[in-house]
Amino acid sequence: MRSDNGPKKRGRRFFLVQVSILLFVLFVVVLNAEQEGRIGIVDVELDASMVDLTLFVVAHELMHTLGASDKYDANGRTIVPDGLVEPDRTPLYPQRSAVVMARNRPVSASAEATPETLDELAVGSSTAKELGWLR
Repeated sequence: MRSDNGPKKRGRRFFLVQVSILLFVLFVVVLNAEQEGRIGIVDVELDASMVDLTLFVVAHELMHTLGASDKYDANGRTIVPDGLVEPDRTPLYPQRSAVVMARNRPVSASAEATPETLDELAVGSSTAKELGWLR
């Protein structure tokens, strides 16, 4: 259903369709002949308010299949400095982006914010090294 007076997001017109979608994403990546493939499974319910969060989770799990490790601790807090996009930033906080392998964007030494859009995500140098993108 198209609405010429419908809601806008960042200057782009989008359409609302009321459906319930269950999205299953299965990645199987064979790293090389000597290693076994790795499997990441993402099981989410997708609605219009969760698209960016869902894609964040998919990207996070895909990075695991490629060899990236989590950049958060047992309490879910970002590991410093490996979980920071800008570990040399002065002042260190707030970070402008969240590392895709961390859960949140650190805004102070004691507070973090959940990314709201994919624009807030980045691959940190620690993850880039794990993936072979940096030396």
